[in-house]
Amino acid sequence: MSTAFSWNDLQYFLAVARTGQLSAAARNLRTTHVTVSRRIEQLEFALKAKLFERNPRGYELTTIGRRLVDTAEIIEAEAERLQAQISDSVSQLRGLVRLSAPEGISNFFFVEKLTQFAEIHPPYQRRIAYNSTDYGTFA
Repeated sequence: MSTAFSWNDLQYFLAVARTGQLSAAARNLRTTHVTVSRRIEQLEFALKAKLFERNPRGYELTTIGRRLVDTAEIIEAEAERLQAQISDSVSQLRGLVRLSAPEGISNFFFVEKLTQFAEIHPPYQRRIAYNSTDYGTFA
């Protein structure tokens, strides 16, 4: 058995700490109670500390377990914040939109549509070049 533990181990730990039962934690994590039990045992082995008192009513946190909950919840909040930041930065469009079209089409269609686009995606810059060059038909 390894002496290292992972963020996943802390998630299993928090699920048991919040529910007080392996089966309820397993349902929340969409896994089996055997897996939850094994992950708790691995975490306790890695930390060399007993985190729960097992009794007929379920699992109750030890003093060390209560201290770990506080730290694990901070880690959980930071992990969620990081995930949200990454998700936001990946999903947010950025850059320069360049369009070149005859003036009549540009005035009629593109200006309105690009203004709407810019309201939805503020980081985008837009530049419209008016010209009368015929570039042919695009399929």
